[in-house]
Amino acid sequence: MVVFSRFTALTSGTTTVVEIPSDYGYVVLTGIASACLLTWQSIQVGQMRKKFGIHYPTMYSQETSGDGHLFNCYQRAHQNTLESYPIFLMLLFTGGLQYPIPSALGGAVWIAGKVAYSQGYYTGDPKNRMRGSFGYLGLIVLLGSSSLFGAKLLGCYRMAAYSRYSTFASFSDLGPLVEIKPDYGYVILVGVASGFLISWQAVQVGKMRKKTGINYPIMYSQDTTGDGHLFNCYQRVHQNTLEGYPLFLMLLFTGGLEHPIPSALGGALWIAGKITYSLGYYTGDPKKRVRGAFGNLALLTLTGSSIALAARLLRWL
Repeated sequence: MVVFSRFTALTSGTTTVVEIPSDYGYVVLTGIASACLLTWQSIQVGQMRKKFGIHYPTMYSQETSGDGHLFNCYQRAHQNTLESYPIFLMLLFTGGLQYPIPSALGGAVWIAGKVAYSQGYYTGDPKNRMRGSFGYLGLIVLLGSSSLFGAKLLGCYRMAAYSRYSTFASFSDLGPLVEIKPDYGYVILVGVASGFLISWQAVQVGKMRKKTGINYPIMYSQDTTGDGHLFNCYQRVHQNTLEGYPLFLMLLFTGGLEHPIPSALGGALWIAGKITYSLGYYTGDPKKRVRGAFGNLALLTLTGSSIALAARLLRWL
């Protein structure tokens, strides 16, 4: 047996068993809660699109007042959250390995801050977004947890055992064990395949830039018809996938620890859905993007697997 920080990894045959603190289940649940936050924000933007008649692939309205301004406030609240989401997930899941409870609480504060931030923005007055500034306190906690964990792994300092977890615990003292089975390899391969999906979409956007003469750093064309509209469709496909990508990876790799085969299949279904979504959008008719809606079913599978992992870590099952 090799004890590594708070983890004990056992290798027997082709199966690796890793100890994860029981309270890490709260970290996983916090990650799932953050997915609910993003879904809620996305729904709010969709409702505003319908209410104000701002159609896809338009990202922001050209109006700086009235309905267009309010829509942009809703859109910006969502985009701002997405911009910091990868950092949040990285700090949450790494810091949580050393300090699960403080990290889960820090994550909850960040989520609450983003809810307050969004509701402030939704008033139409961007200054009101500052109501959610307290959410940065959550990031500070997560940053501290991750930094201390990294420092400890590098042997920069020693510290007292956290709660009931002991660095030098015997096997009988260990908490729940998570088996990293050979089938988890499928989960990793699906993750790699998703990287090829993102690269393929990026190449398509690059080709359309060259074809339509839309040069960098222009993100979206001001032309809402013809070549400009078609380019925007290609660009929106890539951006939409990137918006949901951190969430997908989080659910894939956590859910895969509990149910590797269902998670890998769910991940493959998500990729297939995004390919179909892309090809539909590439026709220039945004309505055809819904052909790939079946990919959303995969997120339900992945979410269920992640919840199952959290429940077992917390000994609810």
